[in-house]
Amino acid sequence: MKKTLLGREGQNVAIYNNKGVAVAERKGAYGQYASIYQKYAQLPRDQRNNYYQPSVYYMCESCGLGFRRQNHLIVDEDAEFIGHYLSD
Repeated sequence: MKKTLLGREGQNVAIYNNKGVAVAERKGAYGQYASIYQKYAQLPRDQRNNYYQPSVYYMCESCGLGFRRQNHLIVDEDAEFIGHYLSD
């Protein structure tokens, strides 16, 4: 997987298969920044082929947990926010 430093919302991200061929890619406004490569981690997927991406929100410290849902390997700004709550 390739993504740019300082990038956001799925822009300038590419996911490659084990032969180095891009299987998903999104262009964007952050292409001028250096890129990093990391191992791809499969996102959870439901029966409707939606992928779920967890994220943590920070304001000086961790203050919220969110999940975004989309039917594409690269979750972008069009993803749906999924409401939830934690209980014991």
